[in-house]
Amino acid sequence: MGAVRVRRVPSGREEVVKFDGEKLKVGDLLELMGLKRESVIVTRGGKIVPEEESVGDGEELVIYDVVSGG
Repeated sequence: MGAVRVRRVPSGREEVVKFDGEKLKVGDLLELMGLKRESVIVTRGGKIVPEEESVGDGEELVIYDVVSGG
């Protein structure tokens, strides 16, 4: 079993998301969290992580909510 620490921006909420296996694709992580892929941007170490990329146990991610307005 693996776990990824996630911080949400702008809310600042932090959570640990647990998953089966050693790695999980970012797109699958977003599904586990109930988030729409087109409504967030995921970063690791300050760099954008595409939804096809895998993350592993113990990694830390930041998820930015995409906000638009006019």
